[in-house]
Amino acid sequence: MEQEITPERLFEQFEPQKSWPIHDWSPTQEMEIGLSIDRLGKWFYQESEITRDRMLKFFSSLLIFEDDGYFLITPHIKYLVLVEEYPLLAIDIETKGKGKHLSIYLRTNMDDMVTVNQSHPLRFECNPTNGQVVPTVEVRDRLKAKLTRSVYYQLVDLAIESTDNCSDNESDFHVWSDGVRFEIA
Repeated sequence: MEQEITPERLFEQFEPQKSWPIHDWSPTQEMEIGLSIDRLGKWFYQESEITRDRMLKFFSSLLIFEDDGYFLITPHIKYLVLVEEYPLLAIDIETKGKGKHLSIYLRTNMDDMVTVNQSHPLRFECNPTNGQVVPTVEVRDRLKAKLTRSVYYQLVDLAIESTDNCSDNESDFHVWSDGVRFEIA
């Protein structure tokens, strides 16, 4: 008899190696086992919260986004992960420099470190569920982190008022990071 797939079994099977070539994997099977992430970044298995930090960080490292949703990927199976809003949260901000020479560094709730730049852009997206504008940063491979309120407010404190004539579609405030200008909504 085949054993039930649980987060603990996946963790025990894959975690010890620590680094996996997930971009080389092309699993042919897709399963839904009851994994989800709520809008506060909490992971659940069949409505029970997963609280082991090491397990959560490991699962986050296997998380991918495809056009049809989020998946925890393994070599042979990809497991559907229902995500309420965004899979990651930007919970801390650090900066270096000022003005056009500013670099902004964000840390996620899964300890990913991201430098806001052309590869990891800061965006303000409309949440289709409630119509609110949500500040996000791309962490990796189309996976985005929503900025927490405190990080957003710290970002606003760094904003520079535009001195050029803005069109109706542009913000009056912006920040620079790694030589790239990002409008603040």
